[in-house]
Amino acid sequence: MFKYSKIAMGLAACFALSGCLDVEDNNNNDELVNKLEQQNQILQNQLDENKKQSEDQAVKDKALETPFVLKGGIVAAVEGVDLSDVQVTAYYDGMWHEPVDVAEDGSYSIPKVPQYSNILLKVSSPSNAIITQLFDHATRSAGSRTEVVSAVQTLTVSKPHTVTFSILNRNTFEAISDLQITAEPEINTHTSARYELEHMLEQNKIGATYNTDTNQYELIVPQGIDFDLEIDVDVDNDGHDEYTIYRSDYSIDSGNGIVSLYNFNAEQQTALYATVESMNEYDLMVNFVSASGEQLYPDTVFAINNDKGDSSFTFNEAQGHYNLSAKYYGDLQFITHEFSVNGRTYKADNIGISRDQRGTFNISRHHNHSHRESLYQSELSNNTLAITIPLEEQVSAPYLGLEIIESTEDTVAETHGLTYYFNAPVSLQQDSVRLYKQGVITVVKGNDSDSDDVAAGTTSIHRSNHSVEVNRALSFNDTKLSITPAAPLEAGYMYRYELDNVARKETDSYGYVNRSVSFSIDTPFEFDESQFKADNMNYRSGGALITPKNTAGEQSGTNSDTVSYQLCIIAPKEVTLVAARISAVTTNGVKYTADHHYYGDSNTYFYALADNEQLDSNVYLNTRSAQPNGYYRSICFDYIGQSDQDGHYAGTAQFMDHADNAENSVDVDITYRLPGSDTDISTGVKTLSID
Repeated sequence: MFKYSKIAMGLAACFALSGCLDVEDNNNNDELVNKLEQQNQILQNQLDENKKQSEDQAVKDKALETPFVLKGGIVAAVEGVDLSDVQVTAYYDGMWHEPVDVAEDGSYSIPKVPQYSNILLKVSSPSNAIITQLFDHATRSAGSRTEVVSAVQTLTVSKPHTVTFSILNRNTFEAISDLQITAEPEINTHTSARYELEHMLEQNKIGATYNTDTNQYELIVPQGIDFDLEIDVDVDNDGHDEYTIYRSDYSIDSGNGIVSLYNFNAEQQTALYATVESMNEYDLMVNFVSASGEQLYPDTVFAINNDKGDSSFTFNEAQGHYNLSAKYYGDLQFITHEFSVNGRTYKADNIGISRDQRGTFNISRHHNHSHRESLYQSELSNNTLAITIPLEEQVSAPYLGLEIIESTEDTVAETHGLTYYFNAPVSLQQDSVRLYKQGVITVVKGNDSDSDDVAAGTTSIHRSNHSVEVNRALSFNDTKLSITPAAPLEAGYMYRYELDNVARKETDSYGYVNRSVSFSIDTPFEFDESQFKADNMNYRSGGALITPKNTAGEQSGTNSDTVSYQLCIIAPKEVTLVAARISAVTTNGVKYTADHHYYGDSNTYFYALADNEQLDSNVYLNTRSAQPNGYYRSICFDYIGQSDQDGHYAGTAQFMDHADNAENSVDVDITYRLPGSDTDISTGVKTLSID
């Protein structure tokens, strides 16, 4: 008995170490051997099953890396397009992949495309039967599926087609040949790839050539597909447009020197017209008269936008008129201020001179930014424009009123400086002109110094407006006030100019002048969807306290927990979060399904503090985030329900920090807008690790 027990113990030890046994037949202990062989077979079967499951999981994991099959169709925009050798080539993961052929029915299939990918699809033909075009597409989450079809919207292509059109001088009808013109066919796809890979989609643009034999521009475009036309009207890139483009009788505004014509149809509109916006250069001669025809002599006359010439008019005493060598682009404005003669007071005046396409000069009086009173028309004679301006009499309260007759408030965002033109000479007080940097965050911690009044264990975070030093100057007989910052301004802030306490100089009486204008200086902003973050707002990052002690040196962590029931989707402050939808939550590697929507975002200042720090603040603040300090946009979910993979309710989602050994993440579809755009963009379902 002892002998057999000892043998069994030895076999068991071998069993534990090797996982399987080779047992020699022994007639003396058949029963024991049979039992051991049975145990051995059970273990071997288990090992085989484990190996099979491991191999199956590896195959599944590999499939999940490239779960999508892109399927779509190619159609021709017009009849007669040869699609027999058309191919589709996909760009993702930073490289172009092998092209696939398009079937006779126009369908194609591209296998093994990863989830969460921004993709370009190049449709081309080795025989050049069609014009090569790029289209955008994006895949989303595959969930737990190993193969998913991602349907691509039908892509429309066409054969090369040459369109021609002319651009003619609106005055002389001569052809204009020095313009840079591009066309961009409409591709009708709008995914996140459109924005991330926009630099590559520029390849869809087609440059026009100028045919000197026909005096026309030629474009080779896909036949039957609408395209947008862009014309560079700032030919020498000096910031001034050399041409104004007209469609029918209406001029088309340019942005940054580019005129855009949407859905341009060269077959219907074979010619566009342009006026040449060269510099106006001539001698300006001005006389001023009263309503009765009496000659008047204002104290000061000056131009406010004589771009390449002097501002001040000179007075010709012999002939009694004012002269200016005019050298400007666009329109010219000149100003007189209020003055008195023979007991009569005449109002300040703001005169505009514009030139039409026929070369005729239109003279008008500017009452304010929105109203101009046309006076009359005039023409050059020996390159001199001689005009007479009737000045209006001030019949009430002479020398009492003070008003601004022109300003540069509409351009302050571009120049950061500001100019006001008054109807009479002015004097200023020390605080008449002020500039404030708005919404500056100031942080004072309880352990910063012994001289502040913030107690240890407390942090003061306040927002206030900070005064900025300015330079100011009066000119043109103290009727023009120029204001500039004394030093370059800091980007990322809103600024506000304020003007009041301005006195009329000759009477030292204060007029009602109270103006303010705000502007912002944006920081350079580049965005990609990797900047979206998920944060459980638990004072921790990667499970560790962000601020282990408060400013009194006391250990933190007792007023918070590693587990949070709040989850916030975070974006840069420039990005508007329209909506977010959580579809899954992974907690320590276990995935649960969810379905929660939230619309609208908040703009919040994040500043990380210990969970036992006292706060003194006038700022809408979040002190629990793992993000770097600063303003963010956020959408926050609180106490959301979740279900297991069988669809059974699994309680309230517990959000914990992601770590290398513990996956904690959220699957979310985010809808957002970029600065200056009204277009909603959807990320598709993204998996974000929880900070």
